[in-house]
Amino acid sequence: TQGSVRLLERFGKYKATLEPGFHFKIPLVDKARPVTMKEIVLDTPPQNCITADNAPVSADAVVYYKIFDPLLAAYGVGDLNLAVSNLVKTQIRSEIGKLELDATFSAREQLGQVLLDSLQEPTDAWGVAITRVEIQEITPRAEILNAMEQVMAAERDKRALILRSEGERLSTQNSAAAMADAAVQEAEAAK
Repeated sequence: TQGSVRLLERFGKYKATLEPGFHFKIPLVDKARPVTMKEIVLDTPPQNCITADNAPVSADAVVYYKIFDPLLAAYGVGDLNLAVSNLVKTQIRSEIGKLELDATFSAREQLGQVLLDSLQEPTDAWGVAITRVEIQEITPRAEILNAMEQVMAAERDKRALILRSEGERLSTQNSAAAMADAAVQEAEAAK
């Protein structure tokens, strides 16, 4: 079919790469192994990682790759999807380990680009070009989320107290200014 090639094996040994079209093969002797040349989407399962500040998070990614050399892709590695998936998982752990927890939430795009750059070289040996890596989700553990919510609630309470005290201070200043103005007006009226 269009978008794929077939690797012709004779007695289990590579013989030729067959482009799309009509080809003859010897029954029982030749075997054609299909290899897609289209872009492949690989969803990696969530990976447990530890950030630089020792916060446990779970991260998963989607990897888009394309086979540029079907011979290397078929014979260079036993299970291509498993190899790419494991490589992505280890790189995710490594890169998230360099970031602090707060930075992981805002650095999703940069993290994807760093992963893309770091995955190019190892996958070249398998005849694969990584075209895109997208971090789907970075989720801290429940206890970290609870702590973050408590910190945000404390910040909101702090801001509310500050605003209330500033309001009271302005109210007191306004009352004092009004009393001073009234005293000045009474003194002028008494003249």
